[in-house]
Amino acid sequence: MHLRNKQKAVAGFVLPVALILLVIITGVVATQMQRALLDERMAANSRENIVADSAAQTMLRWCELQLTNEPDSIVTVNAPAKEATAAWKTTTNWNPANTFTVTSVTLPGVKEHSCLVERADDELLGGVSDSGDPADPTGRSRWIKYRITTRVERVSEGFDYAQSELRLFRQ
Repeated sequence: MHLRNKQKAVAGFVLPVALILLVIITGVVATQMQRALLDERMAANSRENIVADSAAQTMLRWCELQLTNEPDSIVTVNAPAKEATAAWKTTTNWNPANTFTVTSVTLPGVKEHSCLVERADDELLGGVSDSGDPADPTGRSRWIKYRITTRVERVSEGFDYAQSELRLFRQ
């Protein structure tokens, strides 16, 4: 009889131990699943940032090409004074009258894209003028400086910007 009581005591001890182990394992699995979900979200966010940056850089190259090929046909805004807010940071400058879009380009993950071109000749050394005045023996008056900013609007919300400067020599 003593042996039978011992077997019942062991059998009664296995169930609580098994339940405790099951709760611990369930907690570990739930924690790992949360961690995997967080890692997946971070990877998706990183991918979205890379795609948007790539789209902005691609659009910037297209805008530079358009400006290089047809500088007189591109709408430009004047660069603000040094103390003023930069032209690309002013929301009203991003209206269709001041920007241009390369319509032959579709970019993944992007709703809209446009370029804002600022004429920034005054930033060149030597006081560049449009007159081509021969008083400038170095020929600086024949250089034109543009600041190109491209803005892409993400499908998921938000904007990404890329910027470059382009200097062209007038013939």
